[in-house]
Amino acid sequence: VLLAWDAEVEIVDSAGQREWHPLSTFYISYRKTLLQQGQYLAAIRIPRHQFELPHRFYKLSKRFEDDISAVMCAVSLQMNRGEIKHARIAFGGVAATPVRALLTEALLLQKKPIDAVIAEACAQLMSEISPISDVRASGAYRKEMACNLLRRALLELRDDVELEVHHYPHSNEAALYV
Repeated sequence: VLLAWDAEVEIVDSAGQREWHPLSTFYISYRKTLLQQGQYLAAIRIPRHQFELPHRFYKLSKRFEDDISAVMCAVSLQMNRGEIKHARIAFGGVAATPVRALLTEALLLQKKPIDAVIAEACAQLMSEISPISDVRASGAYRKEMACNLLRRALLELRDDVELEVHHYPHSNEAALYV
């Protein structure tokens, strides 16, 4: 989600020196980040305008509650007169680290999200990612689900689908549903 929102992270070392880094550079490889010995993640900065843009987030996992996702998709779009002017598409579970689908984003810019363009974006995404197979899901399943989640997000954002909030009885938790 933070990748789709162009977030930055603040890293502080033991001497108190602070550095800001785009989140897109924070993850180096599987379970490895920019953090060095004696450093910690102090803050996350999200540009305020990101909250005003339409977005969709989806997580596929075996359990609804606390579970590592097989595929996670975050899409943030800005449209003007039916054309996509800003696109951020991020995935978890399809690579060793969370990734942005940069080629798919570029393909969508200045286009109207008609069915043919959405199909083209999905085809681009299929060639852009190459997920592994593990106990959570096969690589083929992850690839197909990433495409399906992207398609769903683009259709919902294109058609301005309203999400309903459903509160669980006897809980402070809520869920969003179409």
